[in-house]
Amino acid sequence: MKKLILLLLFNSFTYAHVYWSDPNECKLSDHTEFTRAILKKMTLEQKVGQVIMPEINSVSPELAKKFNLGTILNGGGDYTQNTYLDIALSGGAGSGAKATIVVSSTGVVSSVTLTNKGTGYNRFDILTVGASDLSKANPSTKPDLKVRVDHVG
Repeated sequence: MKKLILLLLFNSFTYAHVYWSDPNECKLSDHTEFTRAILKKMTLEQKVGQVIMPEINSVSPELAKKFNLGTILNGGGDYTQNTYLDIALSGGAGSGAKATIVVSSTGVVSSVTLTNKGTGYNRFDILTVGASDLSKANPSTKPDLKVRVDHVG
């Protein structure tokens, strides 16, 4: 538990202001020594647990604790396996965004590739996909896919 709290604190302090206006350069703050100090204190099992990213439907809280998992993916659920091309993303301040969305054999979204970035979106806008666009089972208790805009430009 102590290591998990330390990792959460690490994530809180590694915020970096990024200037996206120059497409050829992305300057980030240097946290090399801080990162090395944390990694030096972690066991091999803890380090491995930080890079494993299981899907939410395949892991329990007990397993997350046992294997020191740092991330759990939530790709929605109850979708129909397929590769969906040029799916419209709605919401946010802009318009026109489209993506290719791959749904795995387990019914969860495994990848989203932007095919049209659209215009007018703001950083941190939340974009959604209609359940029928990915042939989602009805009724479903699983969450719908949401995509957060990390940067614009």
